[in-house]
Amino acid sequence: MNIRSSLDADRPALRALHEQAFGDEEGILVGRLALALQDDPTAQPLLSLVAEEDGSLLGHVMFTALTLDLQTAPQLRIMAPLAVTKGRQGDGLGARLIEEGCRQLQAEGVECVMVLGDPAYYSRHGFTGTHGLRPPYELALPDAWMARPLVPEALSRWQGVVNAADALNARQLW
Repeated sequence: MNIRSSLDADRPALRALHEQAFGDEEGILVGRLALALQDDPTAQPLLSLVAEEDGSLLGHVMFTALTLDLQTAPQLRIMAPLAVTKGRQGDGLGARLIEEGCRQLQAEGVECVMVLGDPAYYSRHGFTGTHGLRPPYELALPDAWMARPLVPEALSRWQGVVNAADALNARQLW
């Protein structure tokens, strides 16, 4: 298993991976989102990692920019989307992608990673719902908005509403 940065040549396989992992309707939306974020200048800086084995993409995770309307703002990212092919879900591949992404982001000086997802899953990977960073929209499931600090006390220093990349800022995605 190799985890590497995604390439332009991976785009068709990335879309297919998300469609397969998320199913028909949601998969099409998530596949389009993954490609739109790669093309969106407001998503920069962006980190896109794939898990590859024998030439096949088995997983993908993307981290894109988040901003706060502050004079001195932290380095924040949002993790979205994360997908693992159905045949490999549950074997730790998603965790490996999350950990490698957070390791690289921490080395770049990113202070915190946000996610909107299943609290039961993401809390096992260092994400918590206890923080003062609010999503751009009111959420039906507020507990799904979680943060993972990459530097000590990052969550106690910052509060406010985050701004996501244009491609991620559509209401139906929240």
